[in-house]
Amino acid sequence: MSHRTVTIIAFLLPFMLSFALVQRGSEPGENEAAKKTMPSDWFYRQRAYPQDYIDPELRKMSLEQASLLQARTSPFTSVQWIPKGPSNIGGRITTMTISQQNPDILYIGGADGGVLKSTNGGINWEPLFDTQNSLSMGAVAVDPTNDNIVYAGTGEANSSTDSYDGIGMLKTTNGGATWFSLGLEETRHFGKIVIDPLNTNIVYAAAMGTLYTPNTVRGVFKSTDAGTTWTRVLFVNDTTGVVDIAINPTNTNILLAAAWQRRRGPQGRVYVGGVNTGIYRSTDAGLTWTLLSNGLPAPAPNIGRPGVAIAPSNPLVAYVAYADDPGNFFGCYKTTDGGDSWIRTTDGALSSLYGGFGWYFGNVFVNPFDENKVYVCGVSMGKTTNGGTSWTTQNTSHADNHSVSFHPTDPNLQFIGNDGGFCRSTNGGTSWFRETDQDLYLAQFYAGYIDYLNPAVSIGGLQDNGTPRTTTGATNNWASINGGDGFYAVIDYTNSNFQYAESQNGAIRRTTTNWSSSSSGTTGIGSGDRKNWSTPIAIDPTNPQVLYTGTQYLYRTTNRAANWTAISPDLTNGLVPGFSGYATITTIDVAKTDSNTVIVGTDDANVWVTTNVGATWTNVNAGLPNRWITRVRFDPTDRNIAYVTCSGFRFDVKLPHVFRTTNLGTTWQDISSNLPEAPVTVILVDPQYTSRLYVGTDVGCYYTTNTGASWSSMGTGLPNVAVSDMQLHQPTRIVRAFTHGRSMWQLSIDSLVTTDVVERTTMPFQFTLEQNYPNPFNPVTTIAYSVSEASEVRLTLFDIAGNEISTLVNDRVASGTYSITWNGRNKSGLAVSSGVYYYRLAIEGVKQLTRKMLLLK
Repeated sequence: MSHRTVTIIAFLLPFMLSFALVQRGSEPGENEAAKKTMPSDWFYRQRAYPQDYIDPELRKMSLEQASLLQARTSPFTSVQWIPKGPSNIGGRITTMTISQQNPDILYIGGADGGVLKSTNGGINWEPLFDTQNSLSMGAVAVDPTNDNIVYAGTGEANSSTDSYDGIGMLKTTNGGATWFSLGLEETRHFGKIVIDPLNTNIVYAAAMGTLYTPNTVRGVFKSTDAGTTWTRVLFVNDTTGVVDIAINPTNTNILLAAAWQRRRGPQGRVYVGGVNTGIYRSTDAGLTWTLLSNGLPAPAPNIGRPGVAIAPSNPLVAYVAYADDPGNFFGCYKTTDGGDSWIRTTDGALSSLYGGFGWYFGNVFVNPFDENKVYVCGVSMGKTTNGGTSWTTQNTSHADNHSVSFHPTDPNLQFIGNDGGFCRSTNGGTSWFRETDQDLYLAQFYAGYIDYLNPAVSIGGLQDNGTPRTTTGATNNWASINGGDGFYAVIDYTNSNFQYAESQNGAIRRTTTNWSSSSSGTTGIGSGDRKNWSTPIAIDPTNPQVLYTGTQYLYRTTNRAANWTAISPDLTNGLVPGFSGYATITTIDVAKTDSNTVIVGTDDANVWVTTNVGATWTNVNAGLPNRWITRVRFDPTDRNIAYVTCSGFRFDVKLPHVFRTTNLGTTWQDISSNLPEAPVTVILVDPQYTSRLYVGTDVGCYYTTNTGASWSSMGTGLPNVAVSDMQLHQPTRIVRAFTHGRSMWQLSIDSLVTTDVVERTTMPFQFTLEQNYPNPFNPVTTIAYSVSEASEVRLTLFDIAGNEISTLVNDRVASGTYSITWNGRNKSGLAVSSGVYYYRLAIEGVKQLTRKMLLLK
């Protein structure tokens, strides 16, 4: 797109000042079901744009690139990411299973959190899946005779799009210590796994197949050799998968399978029901199947997602719950003769159970002790204690329920997995509660922030869990200060009483009292404006009373969001047929060296710059790819230098994801170099060393010390999950990464070291640090350095974990060249072991050079 300049005179836009308040964020503590809206397609649309589909092979390629880069650099970047919470807020649990031998052992699967295990009845949890190439879980099942054997079907089956496809079926035989693939990679999404209780080598998998395109790897798959090989035993067609399956526990030749015909796209739900939706029965262990009728809804285009369950205490009794298309509750049906005939239960009380998005729920569970006690998962929980003669709905401490498990010997102890995490009941499901410290790092962040004045305080927006924060830095005391789905949150860097938080579609709230009270922060923003699911908020780095937000227009406030004024025309291309974005502003930054200069990016690949607070705008797209712009960022020392990151995957040629300009967008340079070809969601510029950049991606965090000429993996231990945001707190030199599925993690950036990297310096004198000689060495080596002027010099040694081993120099020295020997001993005089060590030269306590050496004994 060519450059074009548009002049905007502020007084020509008075109509924008008359726009009314459009919506307010929900107050903390409001009933979850009452304020619930259906899940958004934002996550997928951002990554698919300008197409409607992400090629799984391209996603796989990016993961392979990330693995190679992480393996190559990890010996030199041994700094560990530390989980910082929230551990008590939870996140979407899609599936769970309990050991029949030792009911203290439970396994759960998160929408973006992988498989986690508890050995004490759900009090504490251990992640088992962090290094896998997909942390999206559809089904988990534990062997009824050996709780170390677990099957994990990857890929959530709930038709939500805020996670990637699965990578097939995995299995562990040692309680999750290691996993291996069982194939079925093309299935992409699993609804349920059942194991024959009489012969545990026989396993059935309900496979939904791909979400956006037809494929034939769907239906029911059966293994007779514990997953080594699979045979497809039920196939309806290439758009109909099986989302649920139940097995008769006493006659395991009998199975009921819930087939669901559905296709959809990022533009919306193409359809979530179809004429091939229905309940199939097999009486010969899957060899043949019959579509059941006789009381069940007749095949029709409006029949949506079904769920099925057989009563363990009386296998002649089974229940089926249906949604319709577009997603309302369509009825719960019961059989008392094994499926020969069905009647609809008296389910009028459940009419609003699905909240209009029944494709997100659909699971049915029968209490193993009582065939009349049944649960239907929805926004709330539907429950009957009399076999469907009457139903009630109950809150389960959080909205959006997906899975129920029952203690095998205690009829009063039950568990639920929902969008708020893990809940339990100790009174047979009459009431439910969550642990105050769930120990579940499953939060799905969209954005996050650090309080500059108190870095113990972090705040951020979560999928379906509002905007929580911690005021102490502890992982288990996060509490919500704003409802809905949470997104951007900002804290005034001069006065922490002034804060801002946002729920979906730009519903900003503001506080002047550190959330003891709050009010709407959208006055002046047009009610008819287009608003992104995740609407950006930026604070002026030199004047905290000034903030910016964006619809298709850029808005500015000079009184801390008391009211807003539009300062731009429409900076997008506008809504067009087939467009997979929102036609909105997605990212904003203000130059620290010139607050009149602002840069914005949009979801339809536009980047604009103003140097006069919006009086005129220049489009600077030339040289940038047609992808969703995720971040724009100025160099903190030079307004002419800026960075742009983008989402998406390649079509046919390599796709750069990070760009730099030194002339305010007149030209752009690709600085992606060896970064994996994956969506980049955020970029930070180190204010201390501006040649250092940090990026968060869908396949890890990376940093460069040479302005993108090469990139290294940024520490180790970060789960293999998309990073939505990163924040750097300069006074403490910490970075926090906000992930979409495994909560927030922290790393000290001053501990990051690489081989043969020399930091640039703007100091008026010269200094050098030479490679030690010999290297490798045993037991003595020599280190040389030089300074061109008298300076305070500190030369220290560190081990691979970043622990200080010894200080070799700590003195003021005259100009000249120096050498010093190290004898392989620490500060206590004890010999150290073989391994990699680092030595760091610090000049005047500010500028540093670091190198690596190897001690071999």
